[in-house]
Formats: sequence, structure tokens, C-alpha cells
Amino acid sequence: MGAPPREAYFLELAAQLAESSELPLLLTGGISRRETAERVLADNVALIGMATALAVTPDLPNRWREGLAAAGALRRVTWSDKSLASLAEMAMVRYQMRRMAASKDPALGVLPAWAIVADQRVQRRALRRYSRWLAENRESSRVEWPRLPSSAR
Repeated sequence: MGAPPREAYFLELAAQLAESSELPLLLTGGISRRETAERVLADNVALIGMATALAVTPDLPNRWREGLAAAGALRRVTWSDKSLASLAEMAMVRYQMRRMAASKDPALGVLPAWAIVADQRVQRRALRRYSRWLAENRESSRVEWPRLPSSAR
């Protein structure tokens, strides 16, 4: 078994910023354990972003109240290309979110490459829909800017 995943990557920086910021701060970055979330809040960070943890365990806050941990974790991406690995990780999270939106349970074993392909298909369809909408509405949404007098040009 490897090292445990890092959580709250930027907590030290966020805690320093919280001391001087008048705005509430949000920290995100791999937070999936209650102990970590409590530590973040104790360091005066106002909000916690947990999209990945909630994509894996949608009822995580309820589980924490019952003293339970997350139900699992997404498949680890161990690719040597860090940019591609990051792309795969985000695609896997979006894949889980789309499953939940369709009233399906998370599929924790989804392959990273499959998640990228599925994500690209969804984005391509969305771009085609947007392009069609834009073409249909181009004339009606065109903004007419007032013309400057010739003396001001």
C-alpha cells in the first residue's frame, strides 16, 4: 500500500491568508477525511471544496455524522505525464458527477482513459449545440454600438 493521498494541499497558505483577509476563503484540494476538514475550518478557512470526495461518496457529510469514512476512492492515475494524469483525474470526477445527475451510483473503477474519451464526447456535443445556437441567434443578439461623431475619430 502506498502513501496516503495528500489532502488540503494549500492549507498553510490559506491559513496565513485568512489572518489578513476580509473575505471568506475557500480551500479545495483532495479533502476527503473529516479530520482534515475540521483542521481546515479550525485554521479560519470559511469554506471547503470537496467535489472529488462528493463524486465518490455523495452522502459523505451524512457518513461523517455517523462516524463513517468515505465509501471508497477513484482509481489512482499513475501516469508519468502529470498534465495528462491531471486531465484524467478531472475527467473521472466529471464522469462521476454526470452519473449522479442521471441517478446512477458512482463507478469507482472507471478507467482514466475511458473517462477522458467520455468527457471529450460530452464536451464535443455541448460545443456543437452551442455552435448551432450561436448561429441561430447571431442576428438577434448582435449588439449595435453607437457610432462616434466623425470629429471624435
